[in-house]
Amino acid sequence: MNQIKFNMSVKVTKVSATQLEAYRSYRSGELNVSAGQINCHMQLVDVGLRNDEVTGGFMFIVEYVPAIAKIKIRGDFTLKAEKQFLTGIIDGYKKQAPPPAQLIHALYNVCLTEAAILSKIINAPSPIPVPIPQPPLDNSYAV
Repeated sequence: MNQIKFNMSVKVTKVSATQLEAYRSYRSGELNVSAGQINCHMQLVDVGLRNDEVTGGFMFIVEYVPAIAKIKIRGDFTLKAEKQFLTGIIDGYKKQAPPPAQLIHALYNVCLTEAAILSKIINAPSPIPVPIPQPPLDNSYAV
């Protein structure tokens, strides 16, 4: 894997966290969400090259199935890197190709952190999955 060094700044400009109609059933225990899903979507908008930097906006949406809540995060980003990498991002954006994984991962890290805080505020399950500890392979436990 080719490793690219870049510097990115991210500014969250608008957040929205809403409990939906099914939330009451979820809180009362009538609705089982353990078999549900939490879907996260990201969309980049207005991506362009300005002053040897890639700038653009993003929208990150967390949707719960069943529909108990919805979280939206909007913001802007500025990316500084090698000219070839930046040109590749712009060319890909114009062709509607997926952005580089490094860019998406960096934005997801910011957005998932914000979404986890917002989910706690509205008492919805966190969009970050809870790690499940695995037992040691040799079935021995250190005490």
